[in-house]
Amino acid sequence: MTSIDRFLDQLKKGTVTGMLRARQLDQAGKILAGLREKDPQSVRASYLLGEIRFLQNQFKEALEILNPLRSVSLKDADYYNLVGMCLGGLNRLAEAAQAVITAITLAPQRADLYFNLAGLYQKAGDNRGSIEVLNRAVSNGMITPEIQFALGLSYYNLGNISSAKASFGNVVKINPEFGKAYFYLRAARIGLEIRPRQLLLIEK
Repeated sequence: MTSIDRFLDQLKKGTVTGMLRARQLDQAGKILAGLREKDPQSVRASYLLGEIRFLQNQFKEALEILNPLRSVSLKDADYYNLVGMCLGGLNRLAEAAQAVITAITLAPQRADLYFNLAGLYQKAGDNRGSIEVLNRAVSNGMITPEIQFALGLSYYNLGNISSAKASFGNVVKINPEFGKAYFYLRAARIGLEIRPRQLLLIEK
């Protein structure tokens, strides 16, 4: 393994576990941009730089970096998921959903992909579509607090308060530390109008 490979491995681990502070992302982005200039064919450096641009909400720039990688990423669920999230950030929601659907086709066992697709449907105002996606995840055994929480939000948006309460209740049963679920569970129980617009997993 070269020194660059070791750096990229450490950077990837850092992105997952703690490099969410803007200063760290800026520094990592500068290093990766320099590596890409030295080795424009480095897929790993380009992908990580695209991920960093996404985390910085620079969605257009991220796609400009990621799009040339498509031909070498045809079987990479992470690639299609990241492209979908960038497209979602640009409100290109139909394209975004299709990218994440491709990711699910490549990795149907991953609950996070269903969660992301549901968030895109929610953002598009299609709560029924979101519920369909999430229930498919549940039927495939993906009974996670995040999936149940997303279900609760979609049911709440549709005015199906009983199903929303059940979903939020499932969240706290699975993970009693999921604090946000208690607020929404209480809101559903008392019929509280939490905010004048729909509750979303992905903000517009």
